[in-house]
Amino acid sequence: MHILRDCPVSTSVWNQLPLPQNFFSLPHPIWLKNNCTNSSPSLKNIPWNTIFAFSCYAIWHQRNHLIHHNSPLSPLLVARSAIHKAIEYHFLAAPNPQNTNISHLPIHWTEPKKSFCKLNIDGAASNNLLGTGGIIRNDQGYYMISFCKFLGQGSSVQAELWALQIGLSIARDINISHIEIETDCTMLIHLINNNQLTNLHPLFSVICTCRHFLSAFDSWELKHIYREANGCADALAKHARMTCCNSCTFLEPLVFLLPLLAKDRDHRSTIRRISFRPP
Repeated sequence: MHILRDCPVSTSVWNQLPLPQNFFSLPHPIWLKNNCTNSSPSLKNIPWNTIFAFSCYAIWHQRNHLIHHNSPLSPLLVARSAIHKAIEYHFLAAPNPQNTNISHLPIHWTEPKKSFCKLNIDGAASNNLLGTGGIIRNDQGYYMISFCKFLGQGSSVQAELWALQIGLSIARDINISHIEIETDCTMLIHLINNNQLTNLHPLFSVICTCRHFLSAFDSWELKHIYREANGCADALAKHARMTCCNSCTFLEPLVFLLPLLAKDRDHRSTIRRISFRPP
């Protein structure tokens, strides 16, 4: 059990995930039973016990590779592998409950609260190439500034964190005091809010920088949105990845943003299909 939970390497893997309360303090038999039977929804609405099982396997598998083949172990990559396998199992192999309901929700971008500005951010990853982008608008929904940057190679979470860091830096430079930040990456929100992260985390430096920037605002909120409400930031991130552009800021919107800005301004919705289990 020490190998699966309490050693520093395993702890750094678990800290990549949104953990249940008292995760590291429960006695081992209770810890194992509680997590194996906890089916409450977690990342991507996947039951926690599914993510837990695949995470245990991933930790054990990668630790064997480390010991027997001297393969380097990245906590972030181990967690990502576990999440991807859990998602694949949940949607392809897990039994489909008969009482699952389908809902179709209209999703659209909304203005921030009065006196706040809103920063939307996104990262784009394909073929191991990363782009990052973001846009800031005021409480009337009017465009203020946007940015994009090609990051080279890495992970999608890395791109999201860089988008947050760059966006917050720009917001400070233009004297914004109250800011709402929206992202469609739940992992980003978890990393920023997780106070148990240690400097063993491969992205610890940029996480700390983002936290430092956030502390400079009079008030801030970091919120999750569906990707359908994040079209402008998504387009900027993809533009950076495909054009390999250096870090750029735009005081006027790029041409490809204009129809997306109009869609957001008019609150035109995109329908999202959501499955859920009724109470």
